[in-house]
Amino acid sequence: GVDATLEALAGFVENRLRFGGLIVAPIVRFESIDYTRENRLTGARGASDLDEVIPGIGVNWAFNEDLTLFAGVHEGFAPPRTEDIIDNSGGSVEVDAERSTNWELGVRGALGARTTMEAALFHNDFSNQIAVGSVAGGSTPLAQGETLYTGAELSLNWDGKDLFAGGRPYATLALTALPTARQERPFTAVATGLPVGGSADGKRLPYAPRWTATARAGWQHGPWDVSAEVQSVSE
Repeated sequence: GVDATLEALAGFVENRLRFGGLIVAPIVRFESIDYTRENRLTGARGASDLDEVIPGIGVNWAFNEDLTLFAGVHEGFAPPRTEDIIDNSGGSVEVDAERSTNWELGVRGALGARTTMEAALFHNDFSNQIAVGSVAGGSTPLAQGETLYTGAELSLNWDGKDLFAGGRPYATLALTALPTARQERPFTAVATGLPVGGSADGKRLPYAPRWTATARAGWQHGPWDVSAEVQSVSE
């Protein structure tokens, strides 16, 4: 068996600057992570650590009570898993954390008395994304590379509060379009630094459907909440 532990310390500092209906919110996040992994069969043990400072800034501009424009740019960060950064013999693996620059621009507001909406464009540029490979087949190695995701999201929420004495009906709809989800450069194997078979510039990434849609309708009464949901995911 294998014992693997991950201890993380995270914190952030945010400041909100208000100029009438405009709010500017710079933020800095810090994460410190310690990894340990021990192979009980062989006694091999390894440790590693990772520290990261992650900046970002968000802007909200309220046109009126019913309409708000928002925008932001934030650095993205996701640490590697313990089993990826420390191998089974206790050695440290030279795998980088996931890092990206994430942009968004959108609007949220009310469409009448009971319906709210939010629409946004997003642009996520990964300088490094980790692909964990195929656990089932074992032939695709742990790899990393540059990727780009660009798309749009739309959500609608309807609230039937106070329409009926016996409860509150509600409904939600969420749509995501992802026309761009491509490799900017071929993924390279962490162990060898060589390109992974089947990876190429401009190739669309797997598990990144062009369209997803979720619709939900429900009824809430007291502590009870009953709903039905349907989801559609394109190829």
